[in-house]
Amino acid sequence: MRPEQNAAATATKARLMKDQDFTARYMAGDGEAKRTMTLLNVIIWSSS
Repeated sequence: MRPEQNAAATATKARLMKDQDFTARYMAGDGEAKRTMTLLNVIIWSSS
């Protein structure tokens, strides 16, 4: 992954984790929220 992809994924994850609605859905096990976080984490981890 390119550094700018990692930066974008990291920023998106941080923004979503500050969003109370998203965080509530994620913690409740919402499929779409879990998929979003998984994809962001794959991007972030693969760039490490």
